[in-house]
Amino acid sequence: MRTCIALIGFFTLACALGAEDKDDTAADCANTAETCNGIDDNCDGAVDENATDMGTWYADDDADGYGDLAETLVECDAPAGFVADATDCNDDDAAINPGAAEAGGNEVDENCDGVIDETCGSNAPVVTITDGTWEPEYDFGGSDKPALVLDLDISDVDGDLFVVTTYLWVEEDGDGSVDTSGDADHDFNPFEFDDDEETCDETENSIRYALEASNYEGAGVLDVGVVVEDGGGHLSEVAVVVIEVE
Repeated sequence: MRTCIALIGFFTLACALGAEDKDDTAADCANTAETCNGIDDNCDGAVDENATDMGTWYADDDADGYGDLAETLVECDAPAGFVADATDCNDDDAAINPGAAEAGGNEVDENCDGVIDETCGSNAPVVTITDGTWEPEYDFGGSDKPALVLDLDISDVDGDLFVVTTYLWVEEDGDGSVDTSGDADHDFNPFEFDDDEETCDETENSIRYALEASNYEGAGVLDVGVVVEDGGGHLSEVAVVVIEVE
């Protein structure tokens, strides 16, 4: 333990650390940096004041172990109700913090990642092709063109089917399979089942897609593979239909 003794008259300030005597001047002792060690390093009569290694602590009002960046104290040790973490986005609700699971469908960012309802579960959707046909003259808004027309049923047990993106692979060998290891040959813009894309949808949905397909005229037989991606970024298994092309 370090102690300092001020002597009157012409004597200087003597400081000792443990059993070892150290004859410093008062200026030397006063210029010693104060650190968080429970000792009066600079001999001013106070312990650990303005220590150079103090930590910043963040208020944890909801006691979930995650602190509020906006409310801080700088001390050697954590004050009651303060923690070292500063990542809580709602310090009034213990169910909301970076360690929480995203519930989904409630317009609340439970896990504090800045995205609301980014997932409603972890299961991939299931896609079924209920019909696939070749239409030589399909009405694309006033212009008739050859088309591949697909009717799909898409379902998802965990309820993150509020928006889907659909990818197509097309092969011309008619063997009833497609290779999906590469990029899709075609993709459709994301389709939202609800007005608010943050509302989870766990019902089965039917969609009809029409792909302008003039480049496939005369192909004979096509294998068309379909993969859908739900709002949580989960991909379905591929569904394949064989379509005869005139």
